[in-house]
Amino acid sequence: MLWQITWFEIRYWLRSSMLWIFTLIIAALFFGAASSDHVQVGGALSNTYRNAPFVIENYYAMIGLLTLLMATAFVNSAALRDFSHNTYQIIFTTPLRRRDFLLGRFFGATLVSVIPMLGVSIGILLAKYMPWVEPERWERIIWSAHLKGILLFAVPNAFFTAAILFTIAVLARNEIVSFVGALLLLTGYGVSAVLLSDIEREHIAARLDPFAIRTFALATKYLTVAEKNSNSLGLSGLMLWNRLLWIAVGVLFLIFAYYRFSFAERRQKARKTQEAPGPVPAPVVLPTVASRASSWEIYLSSVKIHLAGIFKGTVFIVVLLAGLLNCVPSMVIDAREGYGNSTLPVTYWLLQMIAEELYVFLIGLITYYAGVLIWKDRDAHMDEITDSLPAPEWISYAARFTALAAMVMLVQFLALVSAVIAQTSYGYHRYQLGLYLNQLFVRDLALFFFLGVLAFLIHALSPNKYVGYFVYVALLIVNLFIWKPLNVSSNLVQFASTPDVTYSDMFGDAPYITAWRWFALYWILFCGLLAIATVMFWPRGKQDRWAERGRIARLRFSRPWPALALVCLVSFAATGTWIFYNTKVLNQLIGPKDQLALQADYEKNYKQFDRLLQPRVRSDKYWVDIFPQTRNVTMRVQEELYNPYPQPLTEIHYSVDLRYDTDIQIPGATLAKNDTRLFYRIYHFTPPLQPGESRTAVFTVKSKNRGFEDSVSNVEITQNGTFFNNSVAPEIGYDTGRELTDPNDRRNTVWVSNY
Repeated sequence: MLWQITWFEIRYWLRSSMLWIFTLIIAALFFGAASSDHVQVGGALSNTYRNAPFVIENYYAMIGLLTLLMATAFVNSAALRDFSHNTYQIIFTTPLRRRDFLLGRFFGATLVSVIPMLGVSIGILLAKYMPWVEPERWERIIWSAHLKGILLFAVPNAFFTAAILFTIAVLARNEIVSFVGALLLLTGYGVSAVLLSDIEREHIAARLDPFAIRTFALATKYLTVAEKNSNSLGLSGLMLWNRLLWIAVGVLFLIFAYYRFSFAERRQKARKTQEAPGPVPAPVVLPTVASRASSWEIYLSSVKIHLAGIFKGTVFIVVLLAGLLNCVPSMVIDAREGYGNSTLPVTYWLLQMIAEELYVFLIGLITYYAGVLIWKDRDAHMDEITDSLPAPEWISYAARFTALAAMVMLVQFLALVSAVIAQTSYGYHRYQLGLYLNQLFVRDLALFFFLGVLAFLIHALSPNKYVGYFVYVALLIVNLFIWKPLNVSSNLVQFASTPDVTYSDMFGDAPYITAWRWFALYWILFCGLLAIATVMFWPRGKQDRWAERGRIARLRFSRPWPALALVCLVSFAATGTWIFYNTKVLNQLIGPKDQLALQADYEKNYKQFDRLLQPRVRSDKYWVDIFPQTRNVTMRVQEELYNPYPQPLTEIHYSVDLRYDTDIQIPGATLAKNDTRLFYRIYHFTPPLQPGESRTAVFTVKSKNRGFEDSVSNVEITQNGTFFNNSVAPEIGYDTGRELTDPNDRRNTVWVSNY
């Protein structure tokens, strides 16, 4: 009976699309990490092979943490399916032994939880045979590394987490409680990482790590690259003790669940009943015919309904708790930590932590609830009723989108309150509420607005909710990673991309805000077009064929939609033209591959001069004029050069800063080479600079900040708080700081450059 229940549980999930979607997501993640430098899981792979045993086991160590919430879904289903479907009274009356029921469900859920983790091996094995990968960065398939990764990490981690979550679920008989348990486990792991980060506690941290991530890191800490490429870690030493400890913890949880579980239905507390007076007949009131509700009233009532559906739902509560439990402890613990120093919990630092710790959960909420809101009526089989109501499509769209935006703003507000409480707890009272509001509810909310509009459009066009989810997530991933391989760096084509904004108490956000505003306006107008398209194709009634949907969309596209679409289109084109003029004409925009090619060419062409004897600088005199409003500077430099060597010097080399227009005048020297692409100059001395001789060079350096850039390149000159050093002036000789640092970039980029 035990194994029959286990096999039934496994077969149940093998027929479920959720299991294979989870596995596909994990496989795609590690496929990208193994086949491209643009996707990273646990750090970049530079020196090791992409399928090295160290890499495989490292991925398997991390996957238990990444799939914890997935495992919670499997365990909840196994433990609570009978309660969810109200069939537990039938099941509990059958001659079923407690051991068979509990262990059968548990082992089934545990084995199913391992299946998505196998996406690590699936992704790595497939990536090896992709046409774009570099064969020299791969070695033969070492099957033992995959097997050890599964047995050392995937299976024990699945057993341990499933034991805890299964115990919580079968005893509490509530899926929210088990989700909260998973979130507390995640939070506790993150908090312990901070508390045990001291090197003196690294062995304690390794022993107590339930996922063995720190254990693996410590065990492989001093391995050479060759050892990482060939050797896989076995079950011995610190790893053996860690695995035995947490398997034992899982067994203890199961024993506790076994003795506490009962087939008996829980007793409900009896409620005291009071004699109530008999009902008094109420006078019959005839209904009055009300006038037709206004569009505003329909909109407000729809917003209330959708908000109630979101805020009362289990998913929102669980994800909100996950986000806050991930964000708040980080703010409390790290609010006064910066690069090992004790700092003040300033507002901009807490805002950065909110973005890093919370926003991935917000994007998940937007992804999920966009589908829920669009497909709400159809999932409940109420669409034929709601679609027959005399409400225009734009009200349905606006009400749902408002509910989505209100949900995002609520989460951001809770993060704001948490940050203020964290500051207060440290005795810091300079809250800067204006900065909080501007960052959270203007700049950050704009990004979530763009993502929500795109999600609504995709779900409105999608024939299926899950297809909509897949297409939306795929587009987000493509939009995130495709542009660098295509050598595109402009925010004009990267959906919802705006320039980064850095805040400073000296200059506020002045150097960055102009470009951000223009790009934000650009994407707002584009999203206006997407919103109009969504309303035109809003699902209403039974519309299966695209031809029929297109015909209905053309009928809907009547006043005032054509005028509104024309305004958005013209404004969008005009804004894009102005941005292009500023970022591509007035300023230079270099693609990521072009930048690497410049570095490679600089190294190839001028590395030969790295050890060339050059004149030394004896003294400098600077005359500097700063123009804060335009963020420009004019610098005049008198530099005394002299020859400290026993032989004459025939030439002097300069590396020039590309952000400045530089004029160099040296008595008795002529310009022999001016490489305007690589910003390298060579001057010949006529006559040569003799030993001990000095000459005075005069430099005139002018910045060329004009308009606004795609991304602020010259952050040294600001409206207030300008700070620059001697690197602004021409530097004598070859500059090693312009070389490529990654050996893989050097190999690949030199090939591209030669081509």
